[in-house]
Amino acid sequence: MRTIQTLLLIFITTAPVFADQTVDTIMKTVTKGEGDFEVELNKLQLEILKSFDKRELDARKKGNKEIVDRIKTLREKIEVEGILPKTLTPSLTRRLDTARDTLNACYRDAVKELLVINDDETAGQVDKKRAALELERPSQDVFYRVMLIRTQNLVLNGSFEKPIIKESYDINKGGTNWFDSPQSKDRGAIMGGSAAEGCQVLQIHGDIVNQDIQGLEVNSQYILSYFVSGMSAGEYQGPNTVTARIGTNSNTVDVDAKGLVGTERAPWEKRVITFTATDNTMVLEFSAPGGQQCLPCVDAISIIKIPKL
Repeated sequence: MRTIQTLLLIFITTAPVFADQTVDTIMKTVTKGEGDFEVELNKLQLEILKSFDKRELDARKKGNKEIVDRIKTLREKIEVEGILPKTLTPSLTRRLDTARDTLNACYRDAVKELLVINDDETAGQVDKKRAALELERPSQDVFYRVMLIRTQNLVLNGSFEKPIIKESYDINKGGTNWFDSPQSKDRGAIMGGSAAEGCQVLQIHGDIVNQDIQGLEVNSQYILSYFVSGMSAGEYQGPNTVTARIGTNSNTVDVDAKGLVGTERAPWEKRVITFTATDNTMVLEFSAPGGQQCLPCVDAISIIKIPKL
């Protein structure tokens, strides 16, 4: 019969030892796991593109313009936007699932170890990566998700979680990384409520809000991703627009709050702009008209570099 002392000794000698673990050693393991994942994904990506070469060649020999155009569109989705086709062969799907499961386990182990050494903040950041990995299925948006996990987001405070606010916070008070342009008729404000990511969003109405994006590599391609919504507030309920701009690249989105009550927000919609950096620092700008129109909101803004194949 085993005594409590014996069982305790067994536990001590067989349980994982976290005392010697540091944030650096844990995060090195995470970085390696992400690197292994990216290597496997790049292999899969190249195999898919090679299969397109053969299919396109066959289609051209037969003079089938419809298939040629379809393959060109799929190729652009992979090379520029990082989006996989909706269907993969069973063998590719299994490899992708295995790679995802391995990285997911790496994230889970890191979160546990970080909690053991009382680093809740870093544990939360790693768990956010894990949640992003689980959010999308392989046939949807996995390459873009991986790029976001693996590559630094150059937008600071892109989900407007700083500072934590109780009601509404003028971005010009500082600490938000965002500023109103001199041409703004009103002031951008961080608000709580329904968000695309986190718990807070940026509301713009008659504003031109901007941030200097630093660390860009000239002639490299980047993806600007963001979410937009419309919010009602009293008489502000008419249709409005939100324009995102960086360099000479821009996109204007219609938003509306028709039928919404109080401070409800319309469903969030994702938008993406692909651009080439012309300088090491470029201004990212969001603007919306004022007047009686609804109050546009933006959230979950990111700029990530598109890796070269």
